[in-house]
Amino acid sequence: MDGQVRGSAVPAELPNHRVNEHHEKPRIRLFDTLALNRLYAPEVDAVVRGVIERGDFEGGEDVRNLEREFAAYCGARYCAVTTSGTMAMHFAVRALGLGEGDEVLTAANTDIGTCLGIEHAGATVGLVDIDAGTFNMDPAEIEARITPRTRAIAPVHMYGIPADMAPILAIAKKRDLLVIEDAALAHGATYDGKKAGALGDAGIFSFAAGKVLGGIGFGGAIVTEREDVVKRIGALRFYGRDDSPYRADRVPGQMPSTTNHYGFNARLDTIQAAVLRVRLRHLHDEIARRRAVADIYTRRFAGTAVRPPAIPDRMQPVWRNYAVLVPEARRDEFRRGLLEHGVETGVLYVPPIHLQPYWKSKGYREGQFPTSERVADQLICLPSHALVRDEDAHEIADHLLALV
Repeated sequence: MDGQVRGSAVPAELPNHRVNEHHEKPRIRLFDTLALNRLYAPEVDAVVRGVIERGDFEGGEDVRNLEREFAAYCGARYCAVTTSGTMAMHFAVRALGLGEGDEVLTAANTDIGTCLGIEHAGATVGLVDIDAGTFNMDPAEIEARITPRTRAIAPVHMYGIPADMAPILAIAKKRDLLVIEDAALAHGATYDGKKAGALGDAGIFSFAAGKVLGGIGFGGAIVTEREDVVKRIGALRFYGRDDSPYRADRVPGQMPSTTNHYGFNARLDTIQAAVLRVRLRHLHDEIARRRAVADIYTRRFAGTAVRPPAIPDRMQPVWRNYAVLVPEARRDEFRRGLLEHGVETGVLYVPPIHLQPYWKSKGYREGQFPTSERVADQLICLPSHALVRDEDAHEIADHLLALV
């Protein structure tokens, strides 16, 4: 298998996602899960009906097949699915043997779920400032943040842009640290030709509805080359039971019941897995569409006051969001102006972690991670999903540049 799970191409004539020409609601949505669900409705309806007719709601064949197919897509040996990206991070940290007294370094601008997943496992979070060009953890900042308690680095592929993994992996090797990639926003992104999530000791993903690969609810996954890690995760997600409910030879109605370890009930249900398999078949074409939209934005914003991301050639993003920087004092003005033209935007993963009330209570203060703070004050996320057309991207660029 070549790692590409392909279905029919995203059609050139896409469903009309401009839901209201009178601008009572955005015509071009930041995420458009409703339109995508309509696009794939015949396939989704068929697989959901199949699960219902088989009655294999827990540990069904679609779960096993999703794990096999997503591992192959990522170029990893193993995949274990679970209920969310946060639980995926939690299980990755635990399965790698980390816990109380251990510190995991991650990006100061990440989603709160990254940090909560680490803390749920009993470890503590250490933060690292970011690079202003890629919005990812700055490798040059890592060494100064390593403490005697640091056991792992968790780079985050923010907005679908791969983190600069080569120097991160070099630091980890030098310092004998584990690497857990947070690829929740980066299904299919590549670094030096290798898929995000498959470069470290483990990689975690989210399958929430608004992600690059999203279902009709919540879900998550861990990919790894390590058999011991995937076995521990199998027990963790199923009440600490070593005998997996996902075995193909399991007798229907007879579930393993011997609990050997501390564990959770965090299994992905079969309906979610079936829907995700449909979406995975279309992912290659959706990513191609996202990249076409991003190429338009990048060309249109070059040399203007709207600053696009600066992406080295070795990184191939998937553009879960196309994030740009605008003059700080005018960001709200720009967002209002775009909304007046029916364009929905976002300010995502703001404020940075250290300025969130919970983490400020741990002693963090303003000014500790200046690049993360500056980016948070200037960032606007533009629509870049697979249903954005070329003319939509040009229209959005026109409206934004007219406001500069």
